[in-house]
Amino acid sequence: MCVAESSWPGEAPTVVAERQFELMMNAWYSSGIVGNPGDDPILFADSTGMQVKIPADRYARVRGFMWSSGDSTLELPISSNSSGSTRIDRVVLRLDRSTWEVRAAVIEGTPGAGAPSVTQDLGDTGVWELWIGDVTVPDGASTISSSQVDSRTTFLGPPLLMADGADLPSPNVPKVFLRWREDQQRLILHRQGAPTAGQVDLWSDSGEVQLSRSSSFWEPQQNSIIQKIGHVVMLRLANMTRIGGNLSSNSNSRVPGIVPSSMRHPTRNVYITARTTGHDTARIRINHGGHSEPGRIELINHPGYSNGQWLMPSTVTWLVP
Repeated sequence: MCVAESSWPGEAPTVVAERQFELMMNAWYSSGIVGNPGDDPILFADSTGMQVKIPADRYARVRGFMWSSGDSTLELPISSNSSGSTRIDRVVLRLDRSTWEVRAAVIEGTPGAGAPSVTQDLGDTGVWELWIGDVTVPDGASTISSSQVDSRTTFLGPPLLMADGADLPSPNVPKVFLRWREDQQRLILHRQGAPTAGQVDLWSDSGEVQLSRSSSFWEPQQNSIIQKIGHVVMLRLANMTRIGGNLSSNSNSRVPGIVPSSMRHPTRNVYITARTTGHDTARIRINHGGHSEPGRIELINHPGYSNGQWLMPSTVTWLVP
């Protein structure tokens, strides 16, 4: 029998079946524990018997369905173990498609065989289990202590916030969130709830930026190019010749170009090795962002120069935190 194409929820009034709801919501949101890394463990034990516990008012999302632990501590019994070997049980939140309910459950392991697998059926029937912790059950155990419980500490993250421009997000955004700036083609990680402080570029591309060639002392033979992709900066400094008269050994001399502020290391100078006429070596320094002359590019160590001699720098990369 051929089934015609369909869509949902459709025109009101309408009814969305549980399986339709699962498919729709899971496409938008992943499964996981709702919370933050600073929260108390979702699974614990306190040596009060053969049981593990989930605190009140904890939440999770399983295949689009929300789960709550309730308004009091939830207790999950752990069966005894007299096998002679240690057993590992796995605690899950289980979506059962026969009832469309999510409930906490313990999957009993096989003594000596490690933790059991979770079941994650993807069809119209069966169960889908979200792993929230493990319990180590020694042979002859009469109680479960905190040291025997390994609670999961991974949580659902916030959504990606989209922005076009420099306007900052509302101050009530999550503690950690991702932001895409369309105008700059930047993916930004914001941390500690601070929209401006603690932001990190996860991905951006400045494109090739040409540095200034203007100098009374050095004549570049091609363009100096700098580019930043994410945290990595690459500088290809041009070969250049001395045109400003003699330069004594190890005397500092500014070479053409200045590194843009967004590409400077905030606290560390960057050094470039270069060759000179006669195949001697030289050293070039890029001043860090906190320097009195930030971003300045200077020749600092060399055997001395006279007009017409070459400076041939290496290409260099560095990280901007």
